[in-house]
Amino acid sequence: MVTLTGVSTLATNLSNEDLYKSLKVYPNPVINEMTIDITNDMAKQIRVFNSTGRIVKAFVQSNELNSIPMGDLPQGIYFLQIKLESSDTTLTRKIVKR
Repeated sequence: MVTLTGVSTLATNLSNEDLYKSLKVYPNPVINEMTIDITNDMAKQIRVFNSTGRIVKAFVQSNELNSIPMGDLPQGIYFLQIKLESSDTTLTRKIVKR
């Protein structure tokens, strides 16, 4: 199951809107590599789901800037799910792969 909300739970001093805005994902649409930039936190877990909800990529990360290889995936709609290190907050973004 893929959560399509911007923020699932919140346990930090930032508002839901601030957390969602702190996540930058580019380029979107993506061709070969996607960059994830989280300004106010660090990613504990990064997962990419296909449109049927199957996990197609999963990473454990700890730095603020992450590059995700996407060139091996077929064109389509994907969902990027990032669990933040400082809390149980999960951010989700829709990604288009060309």
